[in-house]
Amino acid sequence: MAASRKSDFVATIFAVGVFLAICLEVVQGQGTPRFPAILVLGDSTLDAGNNNRINTPAKCNFPPYGRDFPGHVPTGRFSNGKLASDFLASSLGIKELVPAYLDPQLTSNDLVTGVTFASAGSGYDNATAESGNVISFDQQINYLREYQLRLRSIVGEVEASRIISDSLYYIATGNADFGVSYFNFNPRNLRLNRATQFTISQYVDFLISQGTRYIQELYNVGARKMLVAGLSILGCSPSERTYLAFAGRPCNERINEASYEFNQKWEPRLADLQASLPGSTIVYSDIYTIAVQAVQNPVYYGFQEVTRGCCGTGLAEVGQQCRQAARLSCPDADRFIYWDSVHPTQRMYQIIANLVMERDIPTLLN
Repeated sequence: MAASRKSDFVATIFAVGVFLAICLEVVQGQGTPRFPAILVLGDSTLDAGNNNRINTPAKCNFPPYGRDFPGHVPTGRFSNGKLASDFLASSLGIKELVPAYLDPQLTSNDLVTGVTFASAGSGYDNATAESGNVISFDQQINYLREYQLRLRSIVGEVEASRIISDSLYYIATGNADFGVSYFNFNPRNLRLNRATQFTISQYVDFLISQGTRYIQELYNVGARKMLVAGLSILGCSPSERTYLAFAGRPCNERINEASYEFNQKWEPRLADLQASLPGSTIVYSDIYTIAVQAVQNPVYYGFQEVTRGCCGTGLAEVGQQCRQAARLSCPDADRFIYWDSVHPTQRMYQIIANLVMERDIPTLLN
């Protein structure tokens, strides 16, 4: 009996070892097509400093941003440290950080292994980018085309074509469309106030149509493996809670419901797009659910504070306001879901990236 149990134990350990080895092969790309590069498009959740190079107030290349980043450098990432794209690139064995495409110090290796074209304040709606004078999604795709020309000049046509088709394309945008263009009244430019032009459902449909066009354009320029994030719970961000201070700072459920409606329509639309675009793999990445779980059960994820950001008072500061109130910032950002009043902490981004690695990446690799 004892010998039998020992044999079963050894067999179990062997099976677990084989399973882990297979998982490692999938992640590292051994035995299955790997990602030679990661190419990123989107908004402030993925901007690694592109806005540093343009004339816009939507910047954060100053302390206390980046205080937990390697070297404690404020790079232009809207966080205290790394972004989800950085963690993904590292976990996939591509590189440790995904640099901004507009960074003048980019090396050839940076270009070959991938960059981010994302711009804080951008969205599916070009009016959103226009209101903040940032890089629209259309322009991000133009930069991708320019990137491909630079890539071909470095590695040649054949290798460039392989990199372009086999790379991971990570897309995350849309939150600013609701936060800036729909629910935030702009008295300086009434043309950009989408709430005066659309009902919420109509605006969702408009964003879906815009997103559809962008996915098709990405496919046309060579993207085949696309990971597309849904919207998060913007209505539970500290800034939106503060907007409802008179009611005790609850989540703004009207915004959350709009995000949820978008996600419910976007996921099946992406499935339809995959079916209509030969050779494509398009995976919808559910960010909304993990954000809800973190807000509702923060202790499970190691958080202590969900209603305030770490930067400043945590009630409304973002960008320059964080800079001005830096001395009030919390000592340990890892205990907070939000870094400023809108954007997640490095810790929350890591949780999101870990989920993506476990749930979404295997589908892209199959």
